[in-house]
Amino acid sequence: MPPLKPQETPNYRRELFDHPLHKTALAILAVLVLVCLWRRLWPIALILAMAEVLFLLIVPRLPGFRRTCDARQASDVASKRAAMLDQIASRLSMNAKARYDGLLRSRAKLLDVLRAQPSPDVLEALWTPRLTRLCDWALRLLVSIDATRADAHDQRALESEAEQLVRDIDALEQGSATRTLKAQKLEMTRGRLDRFSKIKDQRDAAIVQVEIIEGLLDELLAKGLASHDESAFCAQLELLRGQVDALGDSLGHMAQEQSAAQALDALKSLNL
Repeated sequence: MPPLKPQETPNYRRELFDHPLHKTALAILAVLVLVCLWRRLWPIALILAMAEVLFLLIVPRLPGFRRTCDARQASDVASKRAAMLDQIASRLSMNAKARYDGLLRSRAKLLDVLRAQPSPDVLEALWTPRLTRLCDWALRLLVSIDATRADAHDQRALESEAEQLVRDIDALEQGSATRTLKAQKLEMTRGRLDRFSKIKDQRDAAIVQVEIIEGLLDELLAKGLASHDESAFCAQLELLRGQVDALGDSLGHMAQEQSAAQALDALKSLNL
């Protein structure tokens, strides 16, 4: 999953200048200034121009206006983020997509429970980022799992190839060029088997990690959010963050290696 860029501070003066209401007012003001200039009402034209300058200098500094701009930008960033996540999720395999959709349904149920509680705004502000974070971590893991291959058929094929190479080597004379080359190929095959085992182990660990996130959301639904100890839950989230980062980075690196290996296999099939 590509990282999101940190949110930048809005250009409040530009936000005000580009506001549709300001553009309308500016057009009316320009007409009034032109009328004043045509009638040679210089002081009034100057006052109107100064009013616009003061408006652009003062309003962007007002806390209320800045809060409005910040909220609008946050909403835009959230919309873009949601669209990006939807696009990434749409590329998941059927099984991974079903699991991710299940997590989103659990999050929605938990948010519905929150909205039925006293002071829902406070609870939503506290728990919405946490629940969203869990779903995001699960998505990262599911994408990494889909990006790596650990098919048992491929493993059996490599094991069979290694066994055949051992038999071929045993049947050849010591010091022959063919035996040397077969030994080199056997070493490469065993290396691929070793990488395959590591990939399978990492994929299995990532799947278990997704199951832990699913279980955590199910536990929250069953026991309620208020029953959880804050410090213990935050510590659990930090532990999950570290595990997800480590697994995601490891699987991502392995996926890149597999892509390179697949490209080499494709070139070999073309006799290049």
